[in-house]
Amino acid sequence: MRSRGFTAAILAIAAGVAFGPRPAEAQDLSVISIETHAYPSLVSWHERDGRPCCHPETLATQGMIFLDVRGVFDVPWSDTVTRFSASSRDVRVTLPDGSQFNPVGSYDYFGMYHFTASSPSASRPNGWPAEDRDLVYQAIFLIPAGTPSVTFAIGESVSAELTVPAVAEAPAAADFAAFQVLNASYLAAVPVSRNQSSQDITGVITAPPGNVFVELEVAITGQQANDPRGQDRFYYHTQDFHLLDPNGRETGRIGERFMDFVMAHQFNSVNAGATDTEDMIWSVPVGIASATLYFGDTPVAEIDLSGLALPDGVSAAAAAPAAPVAVAPAVPAPTVPAEAPDLCASGTPVLIESNGTWYPGMVEDGPSDTGECKVSYDGYSSDYNEWVGPERLQAR
Repeated sequence: MRSRGFTAAILAIAAGVAFGPRPAEAQDLSVISIETHAYPSLVSWHERDGRPCCHPETLATQGMIFLDVRGVFDVPWSDTVTRFSASSRDVRVTLPDGSQFNPVGSYDYFGMYHFTASSPSASRPNGWPAEDRDLVYQAIFLIPAGTPSVTFAIGESVSAELTVPAVAEAPAAADFAAFQVLNASYLAAVPVSRNQSSQDITGVITAPPGNVFVELEVAITGQQANDPRGQDRFYYHTQDFHLLDPNGRETGRIGERFMDFVMAHQFNSVNAGATDTEDMIWSVPVGIASATLYFGDTPVAEIDLSGLALPDGVSAAAAAPAAPVAVAPAVPAPTVPAEAPDLCASGTPVLIESNGTWYPGMVEDGPSDTGECKVSYDGYSSDYNEWVGPERLQAR
């Protein structure tokens, strides 16, 4: 879905999707409003769904900035013009020196950058001419830093001279809403039920030994619209939320209650200025005193779990250790931390510091761009694998 390089194409404005030239009056758009923002970097959400919390993919290219263009355009609807559509290849900005750039992506929702450059399109509303509909379009360009102005264009239909604003930090996805945990409760198991082919199918979700379910009632208040397509709503997804234990380890997100079952992938929205609540369920270690709720990479609520009663059948004695318990005698702390480049090779046996004690383990991957190594603990499942800095590693 990515397109680079400008193609001077005739836009399709016609009844339905059409191809070929159209009368000039049918190709013109009028600018209602355009706003621009400039960012030194962006956080990519393109691969976010499959990754754990708090590992942001920050995009920044030396000597370049991201230009965010958000426009609203009037389409000249008529009895024959019922649709406007253009390819992202037809969208461009032209610099004062004549160089041209196509979009490198767009916001799926503000704060959630994707490498997908959206294509401008709009359809005439069914209630036309009493009802009107504008073309709302957003795109992000990568242009040289210091560029004073650009000419934005969608094919030959519209062009506008834009001033490049001062560079500022890009918004985070969590900036557009407020989050509050209204209630928290423990569950030993999660009953589920679905009706399929007029038959009720029941079941239960169970937690592994040492874990218990915590159900959170979360209030989400839309403070600003985050929809680049112009809807005055805040949109969010179950997968955007994460729950971390006091040691910063991510807990297992089970999903969101929907009727009598739990959905792992639920898409929701709330009007700007309104509040909705969602019931979300996580699997957490028995006995943790607190947890932190994240939206994307942003912490949005601290949750005190110390006063919650465990459900029947779950004992505090089943609590999992907050940190791995050594399967061999603890090793004296080294006097000099290791340097990651010397140890951060897959298969290297190491000692790993956790909560003041050193434990035997193995390097699984690394180093990352930040110099961290992914490690596993000897005698423990991959659930305990984590990325650690060089100050927590020592040769053994």
